[in-house]
Amino acid sequence: MKTKNTLFYKIAGVLTLLFVALAFLITKTSTQLSEDYHDEITQGLNKNVSGFIVEEIQGLYDGDSVVGSKMSSLMHHVMATNPATEVYLLDLEGNILKHVAMNKEVKAKRIDLKPVTEFIAQDGEVFIKGDDPKLPGTKKYFQQHLTFIKIKK
Repeated sequence: MKTKNTLFYKIAGVLTLLFVALAFLITKTSTQLSEDYHDEITQGLNKNVSGFIVEEIQGLYDGDSVVGSKMSSLMHHVMATNPATEVYLLDLEGNILKHVAMNKEVKAKRIDLKPVTEFIAQDGEVFIKGDDPKLPGTKKYFQQHLTFIKIKK
């Protein structure tokens, strides 16, 4: 005696697909939340690192250009402090003048300064992502230290 429980199999199939989709969404959401939490904690812990780097390297800009030997010294200090740290020297329009970034080529020539100014206005207390110069079009967390350099003309 064969019974055809096609309704049972259809319901079981739909529920199985529903559970698999739900498991995928929960995994993806928890992974994204964990990454954001890690980035937020890292940004909070390192928000003063860039200020210490700038204090350590005096005379980085000689009035006309960035001193190459000072950038080498800066790279040494950055790698000693935290190898994952990247340093970008920007002008007031967001153009990248010089950089110290390991493992990847910096592809962007300019970044949006709006997140940087927002971060400064909030005194680094709010988690903000800004442009990633190595991967244009993506956002990542950052630390900043604002230093104005008087440029001789």
